[in-house]
Amino acid sequence: MLNTRFRTSISCLVVVLSTAICALAHSAGMSRNLSSTSKSGSHALAPLSQSNSITRRAVESYSKLPMTFEANRGQTDSRVKFLAQGPGYTLFLTSSEAVLTLQGPTHVGNPSANSENSSAVVMRLVGANPVGSIAGLEQLQGKSNYFIGDDPVKWHTNIPNYAKVRYQDVYAGVDLVYYGNPGRLEYDFLVSPGSDPRSIRLAFERVVREPGKVSANAASLRIDVSGDLVVALDGSEVRLHKPTAYQLAADYGSRTADATARHLIAANYVLGPDGQVAIRLGQYDKARAVVIDPVLTYSSRLGGTNSDIGSAIAVDAGGNVYVMGTTSSFDFPVVNQISGACNAGCVSSFTVAFITKINALGNAIVYSSRVGGNTFDEGFGVSVDSAGNAYLAGLTQSADFPRVNQIAGACAGTCGTGTGQYDAFVTKINPAGNALVYSSLIGGSNNDFASAIAVDGSGNAYLTGTSNSTDFPQINPIPGACVGTCGTGSFPTDAFVVEVNAAGNALVYSSNLAGSAFTQGRGIAVDGMGNAYVTGLTQSADFPRVNQIVAACPGTCGTGANTDGFVTKINARGISLGYSSVFGGSGSDTGSAIAVNNSGNA
Repeated sequence: MLNTRFRTSISCLVVVLSTAICALAHSAGMSRNLSSTSKSGSHALAPLSQSNSITRRAVESYSKLPMTFEANRGQTDSRVKFLAQGPGYTLFLTSSEAVLTLQGPTHVGNPSANSENSSAVVMRLVGANPVGSIAGLEQLQGKSNYFIGDDPVKWHTNIPNYAKVRYQDVYAGVDLVYYGNPGRLEYDFLVSPGSDPRSIRLAFERVVREPGKVSANAASLRIDVSGDLVVALDGSEVRLHKPTAYQLAADYGSRTADATARHLIAANYVLGPDGQVAIRLGQYDKARAVVIDPVLTYSSRLGGTNSDIGSAIAVDAGGNVYVMGTTSSFDFPVVNQISGACNAGCVSSFTVAFITKINALGNAIVYSSRVGGNTFDEGFGVSVDSAGNAYLAGLTQSADFPRVNQIAGACAGTCGTGTGQYDAFVTKINPAGNALVYSSLIGGSNNDFASAIAVDGSGNAYLTGTSNSTDFPQINPIPGACVGTCGTGSFPTDAFVVEVNAAGNALVYSSNLAGSAFTQGRGIAVDGMGNAYVTGLTQSADFPRVNQIVAACPGTCGTGANTDGFVTKINARGISLGYSSVFGGSGSDTGSAIAVNNSGNA
C-alpha cells in the first residue's frame, strides 16, 4: 500500500540532537499536524467528524498498529537515521540517541490544537560506537511519501518502512534493537557471549521551552519503589520500566523443552552520581548470550493553572478512560462542553466538578466538561456502562446545579436550595458526551455527599456516601441497615446506599447504613446479580453486623474506640444485608474502595 502524506502547512518541530538544538523547519518537511494515514505506514490521525463513528472506529483500530520506522531519505535532519510518527509522539533515532517528542492531549477532531503543549526527552547512549552499522529490519509493505510545496525536487517518495531498527555493535559485543507500539517503545540490548553489559550507560536530557528560545538540560531522574526509572518532563512523564533480562533455553542446547523458553536474570537500574544510568545484572552464564529488554512508556498531565484533583477513574470496553474530579482552574481544558452541564457562574465559581474522556491511546481528549453551578461543586466518583454512558457522583452547594429529570422524592427538606448545606448529586452523560440523560440531587436538609458510584449491566446506578440529614430520603430502606441512633442526626454522619433505576426517574431503594456513631461510605461495587458491595469507615460499636468475618476484627476493633473499616453486601433491590462485617485492629482503619469479581468475591 502507498502511504502518501500531503503536508499543506509546516510547523516547527523542535528536537534535541547531541548537545545542539535543531529546529526542523520548512526545509526538513516535518509537521506536528499529520494530515493523512495509510494501512501499514505511520499512524497519523486525520481530522475526524464527531458523528462519523465508522471512520472513528477505523482510525482507532489503525492507530493501534505496531510502531513503524521510516528510513531518513532527506525528509528530516541528516543526523536522524530513522524516525517513527504517531498520534501524540514523534521518535527520532540518531547514531547515539533516541529523541522522543510528546504531544499533550488535544481535541480528538483537531490533533494540531494546543500544538505548543509538547515535551521532549533525549536518551543518549554514553560512549556508544559512533560509526556502528544501523539498519532497518523486517521491511513492511507500506511506503512513505512527502509531497511538500510545489517543487517536485523537494519531494521525498517511496521511503521504506521497517518494523524494527538494529544498531550493530553499539557497544563492544552489544547490539541494540528498537521496536514497539504507540506510547510504548521497547528496545533490546543483545549482549553476545563474553561481552560486558556494564558498558551500557544512558544519559537523559529534557527540552526546556522559554520565550524565544529552546534549550536542553539534564533531566530529573528517580528510581521508584518498583524499580522503574522515571524521567520528569513539563506536563508529562517518561517511564522506563524495570528491565527484564533473560537467556534463551536454546542457548543451553535445549531439545526437549521449548527452545524459546526464557531463563530470567535479575536486572535493575543504577543511578550514578553523574546522573548517568547503568543496568546491573545478577548471576548468569557469561559464556552465553543475554537479552536485556527495557520498556519505555509515557503519560501526560491533565489540568490548568490552579488546583486540579482527579478523584476517580473508569475505563470502557474500548479502552477509553474517564477521569472525574474537581478543578479551581479557570483555564481547565474544556473540549466539547456538555450542553447544560455548566450553568451561569460555573466557570467563575470557587470549585467545579469536571469529567474528561480520553481516547484509548491516551493522546486526545474526546470531551472534557465542567459540571456544576455558581457556588461550590466537587466530583468524587465515575462509572461507565457497556454503551459508553458515564455516571458521575459528588457534592454541590449550588442552587443552580444542572438538573435534568430530577428524581422524584430524592431531594427532601431544604435540599437543592443552596442555603449553606451541600447535597449529593448523580449525573448520567450520554455516549456522545454532548447531553445529560439525567442529573439529580439527592439529600435532605443538612450536608450530604456521594463518594462513589457503580453501574450494573442494566444501567441501574448505585451510590454510597455520607449524610448528616435527619430527613435523608428513605425509600424501601434496607432492613437492619440503620440501627441505634442512625438517622436521627444526634451524631454527625451516617453512610448511605442508593440505587437509581435505569430510566433515572426513581429510587429503587435509599437507605442509611450506620450505628450510633460516626460512619462514612467511601466505595461501592455491584455484581452481575445486582448485589451491591459497600466499604467505608465507622466508629459505631453497634454498626450492623451480619455474618461477621472471623478474625477480621482483632484488638479493640469494633468497640468504637477508633474508626474501623467495614464491608457490607446488600442483596439485590436492597431487600436485606447479605453480610456486613467490621475489619481493622486497635488503631484507626478505613475502607476506601472496593471491587467484586465474577464469582462474587469482594
